[in-house]
Amino acid sequence: MRATRPFCYSDRADLSHRGGLLAVQDSVLVLQERLANEQKLVQLIDRIHSAKTLDTIFIEIQGEILAFLAADRLTLYAADMEKKELYSKFLALDTVREIRLPINESSVAGFVATSRQTVNIADAYDTGELTKINAKLRFDSSWDKKTGYRTTQILGMPILHENRVVGVMQLLNKKKGGRFTKDDELNVARIAKTLGVAFHNQQQLGQRRGTKFDYLLAQGLMSQDDINTAIAAARHKNTDVEAVLMDQYKIPKGELGTSLSQFYRVPFIEFSDRVIPSPELLRDLKLEFLKRNVWLPLKREHDGSTVVLIDNPQDIQRVD
Repeated sequence: MRATRPFCYSDRADLSHRGGLLAVQDSVLVLQERLANEQKLVQLIDRIHSAKTLDTIFIEIQGEILAFLAADRLTLYAADMEKKELYSKFLALDTVREIRLPINESSVAGFVATSRQTVNIADAYDTGELTKINAKLRFDSSWDKKTGYRTTQILGMPILHENRVVGVMQLLNKKKGGRFTKDDELNVARIAKTLGVAFHNQQQLGQRRGTKFDYLLAQGLMSQDDINTAIAAARHKNTDVEAVLMDQYKIPKGELGTSLSQFYRVPFIEFSDRVIPSPELLRDLKLEFLKRNVWLPLKREHDGSTVVLIDNPQDIQRVD
């Protein structure tokens, strides 16, 4: 029979030491995880600030936000206060689709926009839980019925700018189950704050600036949905939007040229083999350079300036 020795003070001290080491290791791991989480969040915030359009946030960055958060699905809504609606966009194959819903209590997102308060719901189908939040609050289950998806947890948060609603973030179904936590709310709140600035800036820019295709819209040659879809198709095919408009939507080159001319405030010159660039201007230029930069000096004016053919007259580096 194997002999055993009694448990003594030195054993207790050894276990205590090992337990301390484990506790320190756990603390280090927690700190490393928090640091990595913070770095991801900072990168995400930078991506949101660098977005040039709302569509970029809806279609490209929304997926990156979802990957960061502990949810199964995410919808970002922007507020259209003139129509009293929330809207979002998503890419279905090569088509940009838009969804809209009223700003009222008929949906969770609509209620969040109306009340400007965060809602954290454990079961979307529990009418008692919804009533405790607000007597008029309803969960719109039509999307679940249409897709077969089962919504359970919902975290909805208003996107504000200077206390004005500019959108809503809505997360569905926490990945590990259970209600969304306070840490989840804090992460969403930081992203929502950044989105508030980005949404406001994009809405202000949208009110001030026109687009290359405003003429086509004004003439009824295309709808905004058509243009959005053409932009998505061009991105997918790695080609110019103008090529998609002519090939798929049969927009005449002359109409497209007029639209571009009005936007850039310079004449549109259609290709003609009768137009011959000045040999003097081409003397020291290589053909590959001209092709790569989509740029061609055409003629010298009497005042000494040079007329240049270019695809984007706003590209200062190539124009100058």
